[in-house]
Amino acid sequence: MKIGISGKIYRYFTLKDDSDQLVIERLHASQRQIPLMYGILILNMLALCHRVIGQAPLLISLVLPGVLMAIGAFRAIAWIRFKTNKISAIEARRAIKRTVLITGILAIFLVVWAFSLFGYVDIHSQYHIIFFINFTIIACIVCLVSIPQASIILLCFAALPTMFFLFLLENHVFNAIALNMTLVVGTLIFVVHNRDRYFRRGVESRGRLKSANVTMNKLANRDALTNVPNRRNFFNQLSSLVKGPPSQPPARAFFLILFDLDDFKPLNDIYGHGFGDKVLKVVAKRLGEAVPKNSKFARLGGDEFGIIFFDRNPRAAQIFARQVVDEIKKPILIDHILTKVDATVGVSSFPKDSTTGDELFEQADFALCYAKQFSRGKIVMFEQNHAEHILSAARLTKFLTDADLANELSVRFQPIWNCAEMKLIGFETLARWESPILGSVPPNEFIPAAESSGFITTITSIIFEKALMAATNWPKDLKIGLNISAVDISNDDTVKVVEKLCEKYGIEKRRVTIEITETAAMQDFERSNHCLSEFKKAGMSIAMDDFGTGNSSLSYIQNLPLDHVKLDRSFVQSAEGETKGRQIASTVIELCKALELGCIAEGIESEAQLKAIQLLGCKAFQGYYFSVPMQPDQTLSYIEKHLKMR
Repeated sequence: MKIGISGKIYRYFTLKDDSDQLVIERLHASQRQIPLMYGILILNMLALCHRVIGQAPLLISLVLPGVLMAIGAFRAIAWIRFKTNKISAIEARRAIKRTVLITGILAIFLVVWAFSLFGYVDIHSQYHIIFFINFTIIACIVCLVSIPQASIILLCFAALPTMFFLFLLENHVFNAIALNMTLVVGTLIFVVHNRDRYFRRGVESRGRLKSANVTMNKLANRDALTNVPNRRNFFNQLSSLVKGPPSQPPARAFFLILFDLDDFKPLNDIYGHGFGDKVLKVVAKRLGEAVPKNSKFARLGGDEFGIIFFDRNPRAAQIFARQVVDEIKKPILIDHILTKVDATVGVSSFPKDSTTGDELFEQADFALCYAKQFSRGKIVMFEQNHAEHILSAARLTKFLTDADLANELSVRFQPIWNCAEMKLIGFETLARWESPILGSVPPNEFIPAAESSGFITTITSIIFEKALMAATNWPKDLKIGLNISAVDISNDDTVKVVEKLCEKYGIEKRRVTIEITETAAMQDFERSNHCLSEFKKAGMSIAMDDFGTGNSSLSYIQNLPLDHVKLDRSFVQSAEGETKGRQIASTVIELCKALELGCIAEGIESEAQLKAIQLLGCKAFQGYYFSVPMQPDQTLSYIEKHLKMR
């Protein structure tokens, strides 16, 4: 249905086409400017009254303007005291409509008052009146810039009548002033409405960004498969529960209970992952029904679930855990196949076992691992003898202390591809430690030990030097990714170390990409931002690694000097079907496009995953599908092979 001119005018002045957020933003923007407008109006009226007293009757030279000034002062005070922080959209609309109406009434009164003085005063006072009207209108339009409807009202009820009035006078000077006023006010109205278009776009853009942030956080806090809270959500809940002054006893005691399904892998192997996913959905549903409303539960990954159970009695926690296991063990009928699963349980107690969330989870995990090895299918409460890992970690630190790291550490490289152009664009550097005593030690074991023991700076320097030395043999257009830890980013010398190594091996800094996980970046955001900015100033690129697995926030992406975002493998590997992992992947890719950031999908292991992520608009990839991590000398043959394929 077409809307006529009158309908459009009505919608314009009643704010029908303005969103709730836009109306609220208009009110926020106007709160400080409108009292200023009233202040200017009162001062201009006082100056004019002083000029015309004695020339015009007291009624119009003192009484009437006094009333108008009193109303203006009242409105200014009302605006100053007006609290817009928590105002609703309905209240904001009323306030703006009221402002537009009052603007119209005051405009009519001011013009009538000024014109009524015109016939009583001398020529100099007439010029003062014209000066008063012109500059008051201009000041009011500027102060009401966030409410363009009020500007139109001023044009119609103040500016236009004044122009006509001046044009009708048989005075060339007045006619010239009217012409000048037409140009100035017309230009101001154009500027106001042009500015309003940008204001509207800005509000809409912030609204979309906020909505995307909310959607993304919602998706990132739910498990893509089972639609129950996920690991990130669980740890956030755990962290908030254990926080509090160390001197004060915790308000609520609770048990952290970890459930791991027994013999779940054979179900996947026999019936397929689709069947296993359906089993996990059933288990998640049963857990959700068994958990009290005041408790927290989540799928932590794979076939592991966690529950925070509020109670002080260990016996109550064991009884509850047994009830949950009994629910899990009930037969499950899926696709005409009857099966059942059991569960092993590890339990830690807050605050008895620990008062920190990470340690509490570790203790429950130690109890669970102990149960899986020695008491499968049982419920095991944490005991200190389960903490053998502490001795193991100390042992690992000792071996790091005694190790010849320069010779025992080595690098591997995983290629990164731009599949849109079928072009190899670089390699990510991966650290390896081959101990003559321990054998091959995985990075996820020795890196945390190195961070906690202070060896990470030495390891970082060695790995960076080996990586950049290998890169000297590559084509000049290939990039090299270097991973820095939370400790590295807190070290002011890290940037200088990389710069010196680049100079030593003749590597252009533009070829280097510094990779940091969002978890590491968020440990000290200000320091991270500073360090990454220094890398950026030096000419290097910045990539956020494993995006989506930490405390993802769009404000962090906006504020960090990023060039690329690396989509975590957990979202990539769940993106083949219509899952929430796919939705998150799509959201991140679209976000990268909107913020003009590159997006690299990690963990591509199959052609199906590659195609699924490509369909979402991603162009750069890495993973085992392209190559397992390779030694430095293997990169040369790999590069040569793929250069021939171009």
